[in-house]
Amino acid sequence: MKLTKLSITALTGSLLFGLTGLTVTPAQASAAALASFSGEMRIVDHENFGKNEIGTIKFGPIGESQTPFIRTGCVGNEVKGWVRVDTTGSTPEGWLKVKIEGRLYEGASCATNDLDGKEVRFIWLRPNATTTHTFRVNNTDEGGDYIDFKLVMRN
Repeated sequence: MKLTKLSITALTGSLLFGLTGLTVTPAQASAAALASFSGEMRIVDHENFGKNEIGTIKFGPIGESQTPFIRTGCVGNEVKGWVRVDTTGSTPEGWLKVKIEGRLYEGASCATNDLDGKEVRFIWLRPNATTTHTFRVNNTDEGGDYIDFKLVMRN
């Protein structure tokens, strides 16, 4: 897969959303691994009555042998967060492509499979770099609930 130039101005710290002239091969993709990462999910269960229920689920540090990594957490016995971090490619120069997926489920219990929000991100992490990546997943069905994800990754 040949990467094409998307935007050099998208470089922020160690994140690069487009690279020019680098090639990712399937063999390199299977060997790719993060050195370590850690993170948290801050889950907000919006209530129409009383105070919102809020909880933070922390994880890490996680080593390279533990990817793909999947973690879930629940707040208020209604809103469940789900995150997956996986490496999907690398370059001979040492850049690492990371896929991050966050999901929000809301239902009658923490066992719910009612998916109400989802966000998928792909980022490039430069060699020997540490970066923090944050994003929010909103409840797009019933509204109000959300999850703030924060991941610290080291290549």
